[in-house]
Amino acid sequence: MVAVVGLVALIIGGLWAAALGPFASHPQPLAVVPFPADEYPDEAERLPLSDVAALSSAPAADGRTFTPDHLVDDDPVTAWRGDATALPEGTDQMVDLLLEEPAWVSELVVANGDHRDAEAYGDSGRLQRVDLRFDGDLVVAATLLDRGRSEQVVRLDEPLLTTAVRLELVRSLPGVSHDDPALSAIELRGHPADEEHAALARERAEERPAADAVTVTGSPRGTRLLPWSRERQPS
Repeated sequence: MVAVVGLVALIIGGLWAAALGPFASHPQPLAVVPFPADEYPDEAERLPLSDVAALSSAPAADGRTFTPDHLVDDDPVTAWRGDATALPEGTDQMVDLLLEEPAWVSELVVANGDHRDAEAYGDSGRLQRVDLRFDGDLVVAATLLDRGRSEQVVRLDEPLLTTAVRLELVRSLPGVSHDDPALSAIELRGHPADEEHAALARERAEERPAADAVTVTGSPRGTRLLPWSRERQPS
């Protein structure tokens, strides 16, 4: 049974780390674009992704890999797992979901932890707190539950117009063998944007992209997340 996960906060202004010195000011997030529900009367649908990326992935072990493609391969016994030892200095774990086309995202369906079997679930960490970042520096804080190998749904109070969603992992529950959190699947649901709203979404993404480069402490340049592209998916 799908568990509905409540949001622990409304949309808040995202503070984006900028390597501009201690006196740098943080720009305000862009205004939320109101969702015109009357223009999108259909039920929310699964939104296709063009790319999935993670800031780090655990090395292969016991004949298994933990790369980000496992988040979207529709196989419940595969999983992505992070590797804290490989993270750039001063950064938290992140996962990027890039949409094929701009959309109004209304919910995320998440398989929290490693769902290969009960032992794998207990061995790997599970997510507890996640910041969901959308284009425009809009952030929604969400809590995920540690309730076994079942999907959880994070529903937004109102659909948000975006070209991508970044998961910034705030807190996780360590597993028996691995402190790093794992995810077995993730899905975005919502409404594909019409031509007018798609153009607006691309403008907002150009100004404040959700999946922007990551600022690394002590480095003047940003770091791109390690990508997986559907076009490069192995057969």
